[in-house]
Amino acid sequence: MSNHADQSVTNVASTALNFSDVYLSHLSKIKACIRKLDHKAGFKRSTDQTDELAQDFFTKVWADSILDYFDPSRAKSKDAILAYLYNHLRNFYSSIRTKEIRYAETKKRLKEVSTLGLRSNSNLFGTKHDEDTGFCHDIKKVGKAFVKSLRGLEKKAWKMFIHDEASADTVAKELGIGRMTSYRLKDSINSKAKMYLKGYYTGNLTLN
Repeated sequence: MSNHADQSVTNVASTALNFSDVYLSHLSKIKACIRKLDHKAGFKRSTDQTDELAQDFFTKVWADSILDYFDPSRAKSKDAILAYLYNHLRNFYSSIRTKEIRYAETKKRLKEVSTLGLRSNSNLFGTKHDEDTGFCHDIKKVGKAFVKSLRGLEKKAWKMFIHDEASADTVAKELGIGRMTSYRLKDSINSKAKMYLKGYYTGNLTLN
């Protein structure tokens, strides 16, 4: 983007900021901020994941009309817009990292149960098994209960998210759906998996 365009964004009137201009002038800066936050958190994220997270942040900026509340008269930083966005990014990042950690834990447990099931000549998701009693029988029932709880697109997406470890963008392209829909699917599938796994490990899951 030209210096003139950058200047026009910085000097924009307090009544409104143009989202497209801010996006073009600050996308790379937000990516750099994400890398900085990842470094502080001791987390390694691929370039594609950083790009995806930056896009998600700007989606939130647009959806929540965050730029409408920007007040240049209160700004003290040389890049007032970046400072304003960074304050929102920190909260967004914290929320995302919490979800990422929970998702990783849930996926790990799900794979552990699946592996145990396979060792018992069973399968978490209800395919062929030889025994009909005891541990492997319970493993199969946990998987069947989880799969049965899935609705609509969840049934098509869960294997891609859990087994293939596909990104939300990849699943969106595979299923021909929007990115936000894909993220909602990922969250709902993860929540259900977490619920059934928690019930299984704590003994509070009723298996019929």
